[in-house]
Amino acid sequence: MMRKGVCLPLRLGNRPSCFSEPNLIIFSKLCQVVKLQVSIMFHYVYVIENDKNGSIYIGYTKNLEGRLKEHNRGLNFSTKPLMPWHIIYCEVCLMESDARRREKYLKTNQGSRLLKRRLKDYFYSRKTS
Repeated sequence: MMRKGVCLPLRLGNRPSCFSEPNLIIFSKLCQVVKLQVSIMFHYVYVIENDKNGSIYIGYTKNLEGRLKEHNRGLNFSTKPLMPWHIIYCEVCLMESDARRREKYLKTNQGSRLLKRRLKDYFYSRKTS
């Protein structure tokens, strides 16, 4: 006799993580004992723009809010002279390597053209106002 598996909403890759009922009970007890917190860490690729001359900066981070605060406090050498900054675009990745690769691509000539096409309406509205 086969038991039905209980599927958790947590998805790892393309497949949901499934546990049979006895394994789920053991897993939940283990989480209570160890106080294990299952969480997914996101990595953000972001584009910020300064208010003075409209120049942009591309980067990636795990903590988007904190990173923007660092830029606006002048803690980053590259962005310090052109404060304040605001986010105009952001992408979310599960893997840090994907975020790093995407950041590198957006800094290339082809990536820059992609960003300009993707944010066309934003840049157009900024010019007309």
